[in-house]
Amino acid sequence: MNLKKILPIILFIAIALFISACGSAYQSTGWHGLANDTDNVFLAAGTQVFSIDISSGSENWRYPEKANAKIAFYTNPVLTSDGQLLVPSYDTNLYSLNPTTGSQNWLFEESSNKLISSPLVMGEMI
Repeated sequence: MNLKKILPIILFIAIALFISACGSAYQSTGWHGLANDTDNVFLAAGTQVFSIDISSGSENWRYPEKANAKIAFYTNPVLTSDGQLLVPSYDTNLYSLNPTTGSQNWLFEESSNKLISSPLVMGEMI
């Protein structure tokens, strides 16, 4: 084969491999989780959780503010009667967020395995 014909193909493959290696360490491969109250939808999507105003479609907040490839949210967040948004994560942590502001209330870090299901809340127990 002629080197002039092969060189563009080799160059294209090399560039494609280089670009594919520049991606993030984590990619969301599961379903996004949803919860809602009367005014907002809470979306757990990959590396962040979003609060979206239902009437306008605008974003209220996101947690964390900057995506962190070590955190992965796959399942439905849960709104509790005492005003928490519980969000399980694939990083083995359970996050409690303030549904109004998106600030973190607390973090449960004692799970020994990845959290891939929504928490069950019964009264004051999780």
